[in-house]
Amino acid sequence: MVAKGLTQGFIVDESPDSERNQALYEKIKGILKKEHGGENCQWTDLQMEAQLYRYFKTIRERDHRLKQGKNEEHKEQCKRNRRVSTKLERHCSGFDVLKPSLSAKERMYCEEILFIDYMSSEESDYEEQEDPITGEKHRALVGYLTKKLPWERTMLANVKTKLDRAHRNTLTPHARQMAKSRHVGGVSERPAPEGPSWAVRLPQTNSSE
Repeated sequence: MVAKGLTQGFIVDESPDSERNQALYEKIKGILKKEHGGENCQWTDLQMEAQLYRYFKTIRERDHRLKQGKNEEHKEQCKRNRRVSTKLERHCSGFDVLKPSLSAKERMYCEEILFIDYMSSEESDYEEQEDPITGEKHRALVGYLTKKLPWERTMLANVKTKLDRAHRNTLTPHARQMAKSRHVGGVSERPAPEGPSWAVRLPQTNSSE
């Protein structure tokens, strides 16, 4: 079993309904009720029980990953997912800025590709740096490697670049300066979505752009 600090006392090798896990749950429930209004607690017993099972599932999966040596891999994947979601948010922000000045056709193009499926994924780009005082070496995040989407047409890339630029122009000079650099590194293996032909290059398409 992993350290207690990782599981908050739950026994992940047992069922959430086991005697020991249920005893801990009852203790936690009592503390929550005491700190949040007693009988007037904002959460019902059913809500707290549902949260228990969600939390127990999370720590059990984490325990399994740790034992398999896959926890770091999982954390890196979570970071990738967050970066893709953040990229979509940036594009949506840029679209909001540009929307009043776009033609109906340009707005349609943007609306058709403002989905996760069209966002390129990114890998953390680290480099080894040395502390000037202690001389100790450590890995430092210096930017991100953007994976090229092989099915992405030039028009799609141009639309996304335009949205990125519009969002960037809304940032303060300090925020722009603090942003990590991004450059192309590698090719994505993600399959092409069933998107519009102006944006997605299908395998059988041989036309040049």
